[in-house]
Amino acid sequence: HHKEDASAQARLLKCLMKARTMEVFIDSDDLQDLDTLFDTVRCRVQHLIVYLTKDTLTRPWCSGEIVTAHRNKKKTIVVLTDGPTGFSCLTDGEMDDLSSYIDGGGRVLGKYLISIPEVKIAYQWLFSEQVPSLRLPDMVRGRQRFEV
Repeated sequence: HHKEDASAQARLLKCLMKARTMEVFIDSDDLQDLDTLFDTVRCRVQHLIVYLTKDTLTRPWCSGEIVTAHRNKKKTIVVLTDGPTGFSCLTDGEMDDLSSYIDGGGRVLGKYLISIPEVKIAYQWLFSEQVPSLRLPDMVRGRQRFEV
């Protein structure tokens, strides 16, 4: 998730999952050390939930988590949001020029041996039929969005 647009939603989702005795990790709890963050996804995360808002895929740490999940064949689900902060699919131009789309041009990711071509492959996987997705309508508010 991107903190600016979805921190409250991510916290609510965490509370609801913990109430069902699931162990939950939110990336924004420790963004100081990306190496540890990517290692956590690689070694401790069993199921990655990618909560997509308009800026999620522009953030290098989100890109790195998605690449790490893809590399390690982690179960992944995409949560799509509507409304003013909702996610819009990347254009072909954005997909072809991810170094301009991702904040920092991918330099941050390069430090962790994650290449822009690998990000593109992971993003294509994320939007393929291999990864289930759930769309949360904008008209549904608060806790109701997550109760199944």
